[in-house]
Amino acid sequence: EKDDVLTYGFTAQMNGAVSKHQIVFGTEIYDDQVSSTRSTDGEKTESRGRYPDGAAYSSWGLYFQDEIRISSSLTSRVGLRTSNYSANFPLQSEVSDLFSGEQYDQDFKALTGSFTSLLKLNNETFLNLNVAQSFRAPNLSDLAKFGESKGSIYEIPNTHLKPEKVVNYEAGVKLLGSRLRASGSAYYSVISNLIASADALHLGQSTIDLHGATYKIKSKQNTGRAFIRGFEASAHFYLSDYIILRANITSSYGHNSSACEPVGGIPPMFGLAGIRWNLHRFYADSYIRFAG
Repeated sequence: EKDDVLTYGFTAQMNGAVSKHQIVFGTEIYDDQVSSTRSTDGEKTESRGRYPDGAAYSSWGLYFQDEIRISSSLTSRVGLRTSNYSANFPLQSEVSDLFSGEQYDQDFKALTGSFTSLLKLNNETFLNLNVAQSFRAPNLSDLAKFGESKGSIYEIPNTHLKPEKVVNYEAGVKLLGSRLRASGSAYYSVISNLIASADALHLGQSTIDLHGATYKIKSKQNTGRAFIRGFEASAHFYLSDYIILRANITSSYGHNSSACEPVGGIPPMFGLAGIRWNLHRFYADSYIRFAG
């Protein structure tokens, strides 16, 4: 198998200050051109490669953010983004019996926003609250991958996918003391139209025999609603100007409410604890990493 991707991209951003406003405005444009072939003993086969040969996937976005200094202790940020993703590739009947037509051409669009408040309680304590929307359009792999995947899975295309949509709520605190510097935050994300791998049929079969092994047929599908919640915290404690104790920990949990199963790709709890000795331009560090 041979896959080539040629990507063109352009980004531009402008920053400015007006009275109590810090404004950011920008745009980004990307275009992927994909070549994908499959051959046996040096001879190109009739079957398509892992991705449609000649596929194109492009995107553009415009974003705006205004950071407003409401008072000496309160700052708010408001952000907006409009996004557009386009997928275009040829359809081949030997890949799926669900295809209709000869060409897939689909646009995915969204307008998303975010709001953040930063509150300074005193010179050492800061609070933040954030509510944000996010949007993930199906990528070319989600829509059109055809071939072996991780484990004993054989993945087939699904051109009926819808974008994932997320609303994320987050709150955090930061302490900047003379001896202790620490921060922590917790979040809760609500996901709709979750894109995940699920059982499927290929030419009426749920499995396929390949290389002397049996693979289970799956495709990316919108499996319903889910949530992900978690927290992270870190701390540095200065025993002296030269000796520092440090630690961090991260924990996440994801659950697909519709399918009553875990959300894939969630890492176990992990973190670090250690001690550092500073001496001018040099330091010695000893630490231990842990994970569930």
